[in-house]
Amino acid sequence: KKTLATIGDLHAAMGDDKAFLITYDTVSGAWRSYLGASNKGSASDVAITDDLGIITVRTAATDALTLSLKGNALGTADGSSITLKKGKNLVGVPLKDSRIATVGDLLSLEEVDATSAIVSDAGTFKVLTALDKGQGSDIAITGGQSFIIISKADADPVAITGDAWDN
Repeated sequence: KKTLATIGDLHAAMGDDKAFLITYDTVSGAWRSYLGASNKGSASDVAITDDLGIITVRTAATDALTLSLKGNALGTADGSSITLKKGKNLVGVPLKDSRIATVGDLLSLEEVDATSAIVSDAGTFKVLTALDKGQGSDIAITGGQSFIIISKADADPVAITGDAWDN
């Protein structure tokens, strides 16, 4: 039983020295890459927060890595939120919210003023907009998935309520 509080903790739990984890700092506008134990305690070893998006890159051509995570829902008993800053945001959906089944649903929320989202789908990246909602191009949201959302402006936190992801 382990608590994963930082990117370094997650990397260690993965047990893959060739993998690296990428996050985005909206305040500084910098992408941060955690490349392994030598980055423990560095600027790239950020705290795992409710809406932090993480891109995982594995450089070794090996079998798929399956990491089973079990824990409490992110956020509080009252729910959680996604905070968007003007420009690029790398976020995840912290709870399974009944209003948000697809990326189109997320981008269509009244509180979200975004131009687009970049989403990984079957090994490729796709750019989606709110117009993709309900279309064949829309992509279902699952727990542990991250999105690059391009926001038009700083926004108030988007309230997210629901249950913990279980997938």
